Formats: sequence, structure tokens, C-alpha cells
Amino acid sequence: MKNKLLILVSMLVLLSSTCKKEGEDCHKVITIINNSSSKVIYSTILYDALISSNCFLSKRAELDPYESYEESLRMCWEDELEQRNYEFFIVDPLFFNEGGFYDCDSIEYKNTILKHYNLSENDLEMLKENNFTITYP
Repeated sequence: MKNKLLILVSMLVLLSSTCKKEGEDCHKVITIINNSSSKVIYSTILYDALISSNCFLSKRAELDPYESYEESLRMCWEDELEQRNYEFFIVDPLFFNEGGFYDCDSIEYKNTILKHYNLSENDLEMLKENNFTITYP
């Protein structure tokens, strides 16, 4: 009986400390809006598991003018940004390199980057003020 009670209390402590409630303090979606008159690509970086200095831009969505895209997580963006930065790019589709891996320092040489975003914990207040919406340009 004592072991069961100890296990139950331990589980409750673990669950309450790692979980945020849905609602005001938990946003699982960031909306990216293309507010330009041109088509753009929303992309993120993928790294080579074997050679850390190699990467490429992964096309997440091609957005027509005034179109939006929702980037979803299983966890809250608040938790994600407290743990690590979230980096993404808005790229010109006419100059988007869909080839294989290349040196990460070559991203801007191999693609026409229209806007580079690098969200961190410091950006949470701005995201909350904008209802977790990022508008390009």
C-alpha cells in the first residue's frame, strides 16, 4: 500500500510539473501569413545527421499572396522556445534550392532568402501580443 501511494504521488508531481494547461498559456500553432503580392516559400533547416555543418532548407509550405500556413506542435510553443530557438526562412520560390545537403554557411548563397526568423524565448511576449501570428513582410 505504501509503495502504491508513493508511486501515485510521484506520478502526480511529474505530470503537474511538465504539463501546461491548454488555453492562454499554451499555444500549439504559429500562423505564418504571406502579406505580400508574391508567392513565397516557408522553410526550415534540416541538418545532416552525419556531418553537422551540412544542411538544406526544407520546404514546409508554398504560400500564395495573402495566404497563411499554420505550423503546429504537439507541445506548447511557449515550452519549445524556452528549450531551443526556432529558425525559419521565407524564400523566393524562383531561387529555392531543392537539391541535397550543402554547407550550412551557403544557405544565403544557394537560396534567395527574403526574410530570416530566429525565434527564442525572448520573442514570446511579441508572439503573445500578435496572437502567435507572424506576418511577412
